[in-house]
Amino acid sequence: MELSGLAPYGDPRRPRAAPRWWSAAGAVTGGRLVIRTLAEAAAPPPALPALVALAAPTSLPREFLETLGAAHARDVALTAQQLRARARAWAAHAPRGRKHPRRAPEVSVSALDPRRLPLFHAALPLLRARDDLIEADVASLLAALALPARGLAGPSPAAVLARARVLQALHEGVLGPPLDLRERDFAIASRSALDAVLAAALAAWVHAGGHERPAGAEAWIPLP
Repeated sequence: MELSGLAPYGDPRRPRAAPRWWSAAGAVTGGRLVIRTLAEAAAPPPALPALVALAAPTSLPREFLETLGAAHARDVALTAQQLRARARAWAAHAPRGRKHPRRAPEVSVSALDPRRLPLFHAALPLLRARDDLIEADVASLLAALALPARGLAGPSPAAVLARARVLQALHEGVLGPPLDLRERDFAIASRSALDAVLAAALAAWVHAGGHERPAGAEAWIPLP
């Protein structure tokens, strides 16, 4: 089964710049997840396999979508700046505890968080083209696997070591088929590259377990 993990990421120093993408493409072969390519680009690959997991929000909370007059996330017709402004206005007027509502089974950061909202907007063209994307909520996934979800970003030796530990756990089969990745240095050097690999591993786990999207769910966010 061919599959892909995608991870958009932005530069915090250039909040208005379009996010870039890491892509981890491969297949489950001989009981292992073989990642053939781990690459960075300005956009996701034009041709994607049947099974794709995205390390970015694939939907927004229903109560927020209603204020936009949208039935589905793919119907959002706002620029990134307009969407951020509407989310700020929502947070300013929402009651305490509902400023950043979460979507079940999302347990980490809300899709309305200012750090994640630009990633949702970057993924909109994919969401309009496909309605079968798996959402890899990386923080929730790492928590479910009892792996560190904090301290993974940045160039510090501690962050590099934390990423290496996560990658080693994937090689050992902590999430479905054991990982076979030759470009380990890329995944260890970049948090976003590691997110793409985690998304691919989640897609492999979904395939291996025969998991299906729950009916009526706001997003398909499978967790082990």
